[in-house]
Parts: sequence; structure tokens; C-alpha cells
Amino acid sequence: MPLLTKTAAKAALADLARLNVRPGLIELYAFPPAYRAGKRWRKKRLIGPLLSLPLRAWGNLFAPPGNWDLATSHFSDHLTYRRMRDLKENMADFRSSDWYKLAAQELQRTGAFRYKQRFMRSVAELDAFFADYLVGMLTSMQRSGYVHTTGGDCPGVMIGRYGELIKSPGGRHRWAAATLLELPAVPVEIEHIHPLWLKRIGGGFSGASLQRLQQSLRDLQVRYTT
Repeated sequence: MPLLTKTAAKAALADLARLNVRPGLIELYAFPPAYRAGKRWRKKRLIGPLLSLPLRAWGNLFAPPGNWDLATSHFSDHLTYRRMRDLKENMADFRSSDWYKLAAQELQRTGAFRYKQRFMRSVAELDAFFADYLVGMLTSMQRSGYVHTTGGDCPGVMIGRYGELIKSPGGRHRWAAATLLELPAVPVEIEHIHPLWLKRIGGGFSGASLQRLQQSLRDLQVRYTT
């Protein structure tokens, strides 16, 4: 089986590189191949970026071998999910949520609350962040479902050796919101497929093997929407 990059494999799969699934049916969460090791090496000065190149190349394969699909956890145990669940239960008064209370404590202690690359440096900014962004995310999905903008990133998933869908990092808050709101369908993009699953289904990226893979992906979509 050729070791295709993600770009080449997705080109072969065309529209089936993306599936529509019910988020509540995807229970597993994991980091993609070489993700953690690659990040550790890149942080090392001078030789780090050079030594991380093989790991990055491995992680860029669409069907990399290894046990990356076994190092999973339940997404419902993830801190992001638990915080969003508590926030959903306190949408009418977000200041009563545990997340807001922790954020307010961090703001008071350090002078800022950080969310990714965003900093809230006052109570007014913190309130606006929770009301407009986090609670706004939940209310928007309640009203309109999961809206994917053209050119925007899709949530990523991986397919393990047994054909199980595994959520990968990226877009965790929106994914948690969609799961908690029990949305029926969310678009996801396949980031990796385990080669043992490809072997199991006789799948590949050309000819009859590509047709078998495409049919297996259609079957997988049905499995994760019903």
C-alpha cells in the first residue's frame, strides 16, 4: 500500500474525505500520530526543528502505522466537555457556572484570563467573552445547528483499526456544544485512517480498492448517523 500524504489521499477520496455524522455517537478522543512527540521536539532549540522532521512526515501520512488509535480517552471525560456541559446547564446565568468562577479567579489573581490566544483583562471583557462567544455558541447551535462556513476548518476525525471514529483535537468547544445539544449531523473531515482497517476492508486509493474504501466510508457514515 502506498504511503500517501493526507493531501493526496483526500484528493483520491474526493467528497468522501468528509462525512456527516451525529457527534454524540463518537465517544473516543485521541491525539493524532506524532502530535505530542513532534510538539516536544519542536520546542527544543537549534536541533529540535530538525529532529522533529521525521515525526512530522510520519504524522502527515494519511494511513500511518502504529498504536496511535489505541491511546484514546472518552470525550465526555475531557475538561472541555465537562466545562461546556456545566455552562449549558447555567446558560441563563453563566456567572453561576464553574468555568466562569474559575476564570474570574484567574483574572483577579493574574490580571488576565486567557483563552487560546485571547486575553480578557477586565470583568467586562470576561462577561462579554462568556455571553457573546461561549453562550452565544450554544444558543446559535440551538437555533441553526452546526453551521460550517465555506473555507472554514471542519472538525477532524480519525478511523481506528476496528473502524471506530475517533475525534482528534481542534474545535473541541464547538464539538462539545454540538454533542451536548444532540445535533443530528455535523460535517467532519477524515485526518487519518489506520492501515489495519484498510487491510481489513481491502481498501486503497485507486481502482477497485478505492471503490471498496469509498463504500466502507458510506457505510461508516450510516453507522454514525443512526
